[in-house]
Amino acid sequence: MLDHDSLSEYTLRGMPLTQPIPQVTPVDVERIVRRDFSADDYATVMTILDGYGRENWHRERERVQLAALKVANASIEKLRACIESAGSRANAMKPTLPQKGESYSVAYSS
Repeated sequence: MLDHDSLSEYTLRGMPLTQPIPQVTPVDVERIVRRDFSADDYATVMTILDGYGRENWHRERERVQLAALKVANASIEKLRACIESAGSRANAMKPTLPQKGESYSVAYSS
């Protein structure tokens, strides 16, 4: 098992394995919706996107919504499937990040 301190020691070709995490907002989501979908589809798309983030175990709402928009590639049907999948998978696997001195574990639910 990995502990909290050893996670920072992993490297790739001598460089630390760190990746910036973008900070996204609802404004970013709206901008991409307006870019990728017609004005007539805007309300439908926003309603579909609103399906993710309502549960307390849904994490990083805007990042998940933007990922779904990217995968959907301007298809309402694909977007609906992505959001449904994201909601169900988020409940299936809930990672628990370790506190300093603890081991890393993942909790699975059925």
